[in-house]
Amino acid sequence: MREADKRRPVRLLDNETKLLNLLASLDHEYPNLLIVVEGHRDEAALRNAGVNGEILRIHAGDTIAEVVDRMASRSGQEILILTDFDREGTELCHRIERSLENRQVRVLQGLRLRIHSLMGNLRCIEEIVSILKKQEWRER
Repeated sequence: MREADKRRPVRLLDNETKLLNLLASLDHEYPNLLIVVEGHRDEAALRNAGVNGEILRIHAGDTIAEVVDRMASRSGQEILILTDFDREGTELCHRIERSLENRQVRVLQGLRLRIHSLMGNLRCIEEIVSILKKQEWRER
């Protein structure tokens, strides 16, 4: 890579800016929110994007019933399921949603869809890091 290319500022797309703003506002907008992610990289990406609230990772080996029991036991919490937007993550999300809805637990499906639309071509939550790197470059 040429030296001039390394210094060229990288601009955030409009949807990327909106996504980062949305993620940073989750704690304020939803003070009783529990975010469910697949793994530690997903959690780290959200933390780096400014999410300070409670995040529950789906641990390998736990059954859907065990995960749903943990979520349902937290009375009054709103649930945001941020599994990946690939086929497996979407299927996992739908299974968890159905189980939670059967227990009358509120799942923020519209918020998940909004985040998905703002992610553009990104399919995995951990890929938000690529947007954060652009932002860091811009802030230098």
